[in-house]
Amino acid sequence: MMKSQNSTRVRAPDKTFKPTGLHTAAHHDTASPNPIGRDGEVPKAGSASYRDKIGRDPADKPEEKVALLTAKTNIGIGTWNVRTLNKDGNLEILLHQLAKYDWEIMGICETHWIQSGDFSVDGYKILCSSEDNEHRKGVALILNKIAQKALLGYKTISPRMISARFQTQAGALTVVQVYAPNMADPEDQVDSFYDQLQKVIDETPNQDLLIVSGDMNAKVGRDWDQWKHVIGQHGYGDMNSRGEKLLNFCTATNLTIANTLFPQSRQWTWESPDGRTRNKIDYVMVNSNWKTSIKNARSFPSADLASDHQLVICNIHLKFKTKPKIKPVKRYDTSKLKIDSIWTKYHDTIGGRFRPLLDHIDTSLDANETWTKIKETFNNTAEEILGMKKERPQEPWISQEVLELSDERSKLKKAKISDPSLRPRYNFLNREIHRKTKNGKEQWFKDLCINVENAHQAA
Repeated sequence: MMKSQNSTRVRAPDKTFKPTGLHTAAHHDTASPNPIGRDGEVPKAGSASYRDKIGRDPADKPEEKVALLTAKTNIGIGTWNVRTLNKDGNLEILLHQLAKYDWEIMGICETHWIQSGDFSVDGYKILCSSEDNEHRKGVALILNKIAQKALLGYKTISPRMISARFQTQAGALTVVQVYAPNMADPEDQVDSFYDQLQKVIDETPNQDLLIVSGDMNAKVGRDWDQWKHVIGQHGYGDMNSRGEKLLNFCTATNLTIANTLFPQSRQWTWESPDGRTRNKIDYVMVNSNWKTSIKNARSFPSADLASDHQLVICNIHLKFKTKPKIKPVKRYDTSKLKIDSIWTKYHDTIGGRFRPLLDHIDTSLDANETWTKIKETFNNTAEEILGMKKERPQEPWISQEVLELSDERSKLKKAKISDPSLRPRYNFLNREIHRKTKNGKEQWFKDLCINVENAHQAA
């Protein structure tokens, strides 16, 4: 969060806080969705207890993953610096506030918890990455039931960073929740933070939809002309040095700051305790290749947890690139040149039009302009005398007899219910339609092959 003269920070209590049901997690690969160590202890790698704990919990049984993001669904991915969840009731109030909004994945900054892992509360799954011994920093991802079913795995990277990977219709979605050093922290901490984030992005598969969200403690401003590939036209305030560093980082990693793309009356995401200073420092950043899938991104001042930061949610709807329709190539009807009268007319016309071009060659024109005039002469003459070749409609392979039988069968479908004596006729028509359809299609292909062979011999 941004430094302010009037800002205050709640001192963490001395007691050791651990949410009920927290499973301690070692860093693990995203291919494995659940951490190890279900009793709060992290077994040493390679030990018997390590091997025994993998896959032994019923919750760890593999199950078919559900696509979180499809072309028919919208999902919400948000971020909120809550200042602390290390108070009795804060987590429950947070979930109560979030229930008022539509979202699937919610990133949290400054949890102030200790230990890292995952646990469940009221149907939500919470993945957290925290300090080991002090109630400072801490980030988390809260998943609703849909996101839980799509979870492929997660990594607790540091007290400032956690990532998770989800199944989508187009492949996978990687979400990285971060909490950047604030303005009071030294510059070397900021450099270390960006180096670590760069490493996480480099390890993310290129085809993944990448989203980085969190409190960046940086003001990117609203200079859209200079940073149009990173921000939209709805920034806020003036850029500072940390903001410039973030913009350069987004440029290098191909990220777009989603909550600068859309208009909103209240653009700020942080407000000083006295209400006099407002800044935009919380962002949801999306891989620019998926920029067209962003439907909205905005802050929600109505969400309240006694925090000086606003809730930010980005809505995404998967949008695939559509293949351009190939326009059929129009061809001139050159078959008409076999007619003597048309051949003579075409020959005389094009010869008369070319004679002036040859007699008065403009040496000032370059080769492209000369070719353009020649091409226009050919095209205009051919279109005028020969016309365009008409596409011959494909003859249907199904016979009229089969269509008439299908009409008769359609009438008997309801009649046989009241008159069972019509059922044999209905069944007979079914067999006849199937037999005649099969024979008709085979004959159509045979005729087509004969026509192609005859045309080849004639040529």
